[in-house]
Amino acid sequence: MKRVLYFFMILLVATSCDKLDLPMKKNQKYNGKALDPNTNMTAWEFMNSRQDLFSNMIAAIEKVDEDLDEDDPTRIKPYYTEIDNNKRYTFLLLNNIAFSATDLNNINSEVRKENCRNVLRFHIIQGEYNGYENLNFTPIFVVTLWNDPRAIMSIKVAFGITANRGSYERIEAQDQCGASTARGSISSNYKFKNGWGHIFQNKLQYRADLSSTTAPAL
Repeated sequence: MKRVLYFFMILLVATSCDKLDLPMKKNQKYNGKALDPNTNMTAWEFMNSRQDLFSNMIAAIEKVDEDLDEDDPTRIKPYYTEIDNNKRYTFLLLNNIAFSATDLNNINSEVRKENCRNVLRFHIIQGEYNGYENLNFTPIFVVTLWNDPRAIMSIKVAFGITANRGSYERIEAQDQCGASTARGSISSNYKFKNGWGHIFQNKLQYRADLSSTTAPAL
Protein backbone atom coordinates (compact mmCIF):
# COMPACT_ATOMS: atom_id res chain seq x y z
CA MET A 1 0.00 0.00 0.00
CA LYS A 2 2.83 2.39 0.88
CA ARG A 3 4.49 1.74 -2.45
CA VAL A 4 1.24 2.56 -4.30
CA LEU A 5 0.84 5.83 -2.40
CA TYR A 6 4.49 6.72 -3.05
CA PHE A 7 4.01 6.10 -6.79
CA PHE A 8 0.93 8.34 -6.96
CA MET A 9 2.73 11.10 -5.02
CA ILE A 10 5.56 11.10 -7.59
CA LEU A 11 3.03 11.09 -10.42
CA LEU A 12 1.14 14.01 -8.87
CA VAL A 13 4.31 16.11 -8.51
CA ALA A 14 5.37 15.37 -12.08
CA THR A 15 1.90 16.22 -13.42
CA SER A 16 1.76 19.47 -11.43
CA CYS A 17 5.13 20.61 -12.79
CA ASP A 18 4.01 19.83 -16.31
CA LYS A 19 0.78 21.81 -15.90
CA LEU A 20 2.65 24.77 -14.49
CA ASP A 21 4.98 24.59 -17.49
CA LEU A 22 8.06 24.85 -15.31
CA PRO A 23 11.18 24.70 -17.47
CA MET A 24 14.07 22.47 -16.48
CA LYS A 25 17.23 24.47 -15.90
CA LYS A 26 20.09 23.32 -18.06
CA ASN A 27 23.77 24.11 -18.09
CA GLN A 28 23.52 26.33 -15.04
CA LYS A 29 27.00 27.16 -13.79
CA TYR A 30 27.70 26.17 -10.18
CA ASN A 31 29.98 28.52 -8.31
CA GLY A 32 30.96 26.51 -5.25
CA LYS A 33 33.56 27.61 -2.73
CA ALA A 34 34.78 26.46 0.66
CA LEU A 35 33.73 28.24 3.82
CA ASP A 36 36.21 30.88 4.89
CA PRO A 37 37.79 29.77 8.19
CA ASN A 38 39.28 33.19 8.96
CA THR A 39 37.91 34.84 12.11
CA ASN A 40 40.19 37.92 11.92
CA MET A 41 40.57 37.60 15.69
CA THR A 42 43.06 36.19 18.15
CA ALA A 43 41.97 33.13 20.10
CA TRP A 44 41.26 35.38 23.09
CA GLU A 45 39.13 37.79 21.06
CA PHE A 46 37.19 34.87 19.60
CA MET A 47 36.47 33.39 23.02
CA ASN A 48 35.32 36.76 24.33
CA SER A 49 33.04 37.18 21.32
CA ARG A 50 31.25 34.02 22.50
CA GLN A 51 30.93 34.49 26.23
CA ASP A 52 27.92 32.20 26.10
CA LEU A 53 30.29 29.34 25.23
CA PHE A 54 33.56 30.19 26.94
CA SER A 55 32.85 32.32 30.02
CA ASN A 56 34.13 29.64 32.42
CA MET A 57 37.36 29.06 30.52
CA ILE A 58 37.96 32.81 30.23
CA ALA A 59 37.41 33.23 33.99
CA ALA A 60 39.75 30.32 34.73
CA ILE A 61 42.56 31.82 32.65
CA GLU A 62 42.11 35.16 34.38
CA LYS A 63 42.06 33.45 37.78
CA VAL A 64 45.28 31.45 37.37
CA ASP A 65 47.10 34.57 36.12
CA GLU A 66 45.76 37.07 38.64
CA ASP A 67 48.66 36.91 41.13
CA LEU A 68 51.46 36.66 38.55
CA ASP A 69 53.60 39.48 37.22
CA GLU A 70 52.95 40.62 33.67
CA ASP A 71 56.28 39.21 32.50
CA ASP A 72 55.94 35.90 34.35
CA PRO A 73 56.50 33.10 31.77
CA THR A 74 54.03 30.82 33.52
CA ARG A 75 51.09 33.07 32.65
CA ILE A 76 48.51 31.42 30.39
CA LYS A 77 46.65 34.36 28.85
CA PRO A 78 49.52 35.56 26.58
CA TYR A 79 49.28 32.36 24.55
CA TYR A 80 45.74 33.35 23.59
CA THR A 81 46.37 37.05 23.06
CA GLU A 82 49.82 37.53 21.56
CA ILE A 83 50.57 37.37 17.83
CA ASP A 84 54.01 36.00 16.98
CA ASN A 85 54.70 34.35 13.64
CA ASN A 86 57.42 32.29 15.29
CA LYS A 87 55.04 30.96 17.93
CA ARG A 88 51.86 29.54 16.46
CA TYR A 89 49.45 27.32 18.35
CA THR A 90 46.42 25.10 18.00
CA PHE A 91 43.88 25.89 20.71
CA LEU A 92 41.53 23.18 21.95
CA LEU A 93 38.84 25.47 23.33
CA LEU A 94 36.67 24.13 26.14
CA ASN A 95 33.07 25.28 26.21
CA ASN A 96 31.07 25.77 29.40
CA ILE A 97 30.11 22.09 29.48
CA ALA A 98 33.72 20.91 29.26
CA PHE A 99 34.92 23.56 31.70
CA SER A 100 32.10 23.81 34.17
CA ALA A 101 31.25 26.26 36.92
CA THR A 102 32.28 23.55 39.40
CA ASP A 103 35.71 23.37 37.79
CA LEU A 104 35.98 27.12 38.14
CA ASN A 105 34.97 27.08 41.80
CA ASN A 106 37.56 24.38 42.50
CA ILE A 107 40.41 26.77 41.68
CA ASN A 108 40.67 27.85 45.31
CA SER A 109 44.33 27.26 46.23
CA GLU A 110 47.80 27.56 44.72
CA VAL A 111 47.91 23.82 44.13
CA ARG A 112 44.56 23.92 42.34
CA LYS A 113 45.72 26.91 40.28
CA GLU A 114 48.78 24.99 39.09
CA ASN A 115 46.60 21.98 38.29
CA CYS A 116 44.37 24.25 36.24
CA ARG A 117 47.38 25.73 34.43
CA ASN A 118 48.41 22.20 33.46
CA VAL A 119 44.93 21.43 32.15
CA LEU A 120 44.98 24.62 30.09
CA ARG A 121 48.52 23.95 28.81
CA PHE A 122 47.46 20.44 27.80
CA HIS A 123 44.81 22.03 25.57
CA ILE A 124 47.29 24.19 23.64
CA ILE A 125 49.29 22.41 20.95
CA GLN A 126 52.58 23.71 19.65
CA GLY A 127 52.19 24.45 15.94
CA GLU A 128 49.15 24.85 13.69
CA TYR A 129 46.95 21.85 12.93
CA ASN A 130 43.69 21.93 10.99
CA GLY A 131 41.59 19.97 8.54
CA TYR A 132 42.40 22.32 5.65
CA GLU A 133 46.17 21.91 5.56
CA ASN A 134 47.76 19.08 7.48
CA LEU A 135 45.27 16.76 9.18
CA ASN A 136 43.60 13.70 7.69
CA PHE A 137 42.16 10.40 8.93
CA THR A 138 45.59 9.15 10.05
CA PRO A 139 46.45 10.33 13.58
CA ILE A 140 49.68 12.24 14.12
CA PHE A 141 51.52 12.97 17.34
CA VAL A 142 51.60 16.58 18.52
CA VAL A 143 53.20 18.25 21.53
CA THR A 144 51.19 20.32 23.97
CA LEU A 145 52.46 23.06 26.28
CA TRP A 146 52.09 20.91 29.39
CA ASN A 147 55.65 20.62 30.71
CA ASP A 148 55.53 16.90 31.29
CA PRO A 149 56.70 13.72 29.51
CA ARG A 150 53.02 12.94 29.02
CA ALA A 151 52.42 16.16 27.09
CA ILE A 152 52.09 14.40 23.72
CA MET A 153 48.67 13.63 22.24
CA SER A 154 47.43 12.31 18.91
CA ILE A 155 45.12 14.29 16.66
CA LYS A 156 43.32 13.59 13.39
CA VAL A 157 40.21 14.33 11.37
CA ALA A 158 37.31 12.31 12.76
CA PHE A 159 36.24 9.40 10.58
CA GLY A 160 32.68 8.34 9.96
CA ILE A 161 29.19 9.69 10.48
CA THR A 162 27.68 10.29 13.88
CA ALA A 163 24.04 9.72 14.68
CA ASN A 164 23.05 13.33 14.19
CA ARG A 165 25.58 14.90 11.84
CA GLY A 166 28.40 14.30 9.44
CA SER A 167 31.71 14.32 11.27
CA TYR A 168 34.31 14.58 8.55
CA GLU A 169 34.97 18.20 9.44
CA ARG A 170 35.50 17.40 13.11
CA ILE A 171 38.84 16.97 14.86
CA GLU A 172 39.44 14.03 17.17
CA ALA A 173 42.17 13.91 19.82
CA GLN A 174 43.35 11.59 22.57
CA ASP A 175 46.51 10.77 24.53
CA GLN A 176 49.60 9.40 22.81
CA CYS A 177 48.96 5.81 23.95
CA GLY A 178 45.40 5.80 22.66
CA ALA A 179 44.29 4.60 26.09
CA SER A 180 42.08 7.53 27.03
CA THR A 181 38.68 8.19 25.53
CA ALA A 182 38.99 9.95 22.17
CA ARG A 183 37.34 13.35 22.20
CA GLY A 184 35.73 14.76 19.10
CA SER A 185 35.37 18.47 18.61
CA ILE A 186 31.85 19.85 18.25
CA SER A 187 33.11 22.53 15.86
CA SER A 188 36.45 22.87 14.12
CA ASN A 189 38.88 24.77 11.95
CA TYR A 190 38.71 28.36 13.15
CA LYS A 191 41.67 30.37 11.89
CA PHE A 192 42.94 32.92 14.39
CA LYS A 193 45.57 35.60 14.08
CA ASN A 194 47.76 33.49 16.38
CA GLY A 195 46.89 29.97 15.26
CA TRP A 196 43.91 27.65 14.79
CA GLY A 197 41.10 26.59 17.09
CA HIS A 198 38.75 23.65 17.62
CA ILE A 199 35.88 23.62 20.14
CA PHE A 200 35.45 20.68 22.52
CA GLN A 201 32.65 19.73 24.86
CA ASN A 202 34.87 17.39 26.92
CA LYS A 203 38.33 17.85 28.37
CA LEU A 204 41.20 15.86 26.89
CA GLN A 205 42.74 13.54 29.45
CA TYR A 206 45.93 11.54 29.53
CA ARG A 207 46.19 7.95 30.71
CA ALA A 208 49.52 6.15 30.48
CA ASP A 209 47.72 2.82 30.07
CA LEU A 210 44.27 1.34 30.56
CA SER A 211 44.84 0.78 34.30
CA SER A 212 46.10 4.30 34.96
CA THR A 213 43.99 7.23 36.09
CA THR A 214 46.83 9.74 35.77
CA ALA A 215 45.71 12.92 34.04
CA PRO A 216 46.09 16.66 34.41
CA ALA A 217 42.98 17.34 36.45
CA LEU A 218 41.46 20.14 38.48
